[in-house]
Amino acid sequence: VSETVAPGKTYTIPAGYHNGSGKVTASSCPTCIGGSDADLSSTQLTYAKNMTLEAGKFYLIEGRALSTVNGPKPIIDVKYGNSANVTILVSRDYGPNHNAIYTHYVIQLVKVKQSTTLEIAISKTFSSGSTQRFVTRLDP
Repeated sequence: VSETVAPGKTYTIPAGYHNGSGKVTASSCPTCIGGSDADLSSTQLTYAKNMTLEAGKFYLIEGRALSTVNGPKPIIDVKYGNSANVTILVSRDYGPNHNAIYTHYVIQLVKVKQSTTLEIAISKTFSSGSTQRFVTRLDP
């Protein structure tokens, strides 16, 4: 059995003898990217580079970084190909420091007036920690 599954949908492998060759593959999700990154050796981590944001759509954009050692806080930069094509409805930039552990969160809710591109850049100035980024298209 081999089947491609759209995001949010399921496929049940039929009952019966199964030799381990059956596969279910999720199709790409046009409305989201996300996850964590284990490789923190680079000083600049770039996500969603040239990701197209569609006209007339709303997007929730998040970038997160956590430093687990002393040092400067991580810098998160959300860039649009043409910022005039995007209306930022809500924006929150939060970077607390507690006992030399630095965090930085950027969350934006945007409405795209005309299609444009998106890039999330995280300048990793710390030697250990984690990063996450999420882009979700909000469809009515």
